[in-house]
Amino acid sequence: MIAYGDKFERADANLAAKDMNAWSKALNGAGYKFAYHVHGYEFQPAAEGTLLDVTAQATDAETVKFQLDTFWIVWPGQDCVALMRRFPMRSRLLHLKDMRKGVTGDLTGHAPVDNSVVAGDGGVRWKQVLATKAMKSGGGATLIRIWISRGSATLHYQEHRS
Repeated sequence: MIAYGDKFERADANLAAKDMNAWSKALNGAGYKFAYHVHGYEFQPAAEGTLLDVTAQATDAETVKFQLDTFWIVWPGQDCVALMRRFPMRSRLLHLKDMRKGVTGDLTGHAPVDNSVVAGDGGVRWKQVLATKAMKSGGGATLIRIWISRGSATLHYQEHRS
C-alpha cells in the first residue's frame, strides 16, 4: 500500500508514480519485475478518470505493472473487466477475491473482512473476468492468485504461465 493521509489525493498519486518508476527501474536492473497491487483507494475521481489513471499515465508502462485484486476493484464500485481492458499489457497479475453480494464499498482502501467471500459466492462476474484476462494478457507471464477461505481452512492457489 502507498502511504497517504486521510484520503488518497493527486499529490499522493504523483509521488507514488515517481517512487514506482524508481523502484521498477532498480528492480528491472537487478533482473526482477515490479507490479503494484491495486487496493481500492486509487479510484478517487480525477479529470483523467481516476487517480489510478493518473498513476498509470505517470509511470513507465514497460516496467510498472499492476496486480489487479478483484475485491479491491469492485469494493469502490469499479468494473474488473473495464479495468483489464483499459490496462491490458499492465495487468499482468490477477488476485481473485469476491465481494459479498448486497454490500456497498467505498474509496478508503479498508473493508470489513466478512465482506470478502469465497470466489464464486459474491458478485464478481467471474466468467467475464477470466475470459477477459485470457484474451487481454498479450502473451508472456501471467500470475493468477486465488484466496479461498471457508471456516478456518484457507487455500492459496497460484498459477504462473510464461
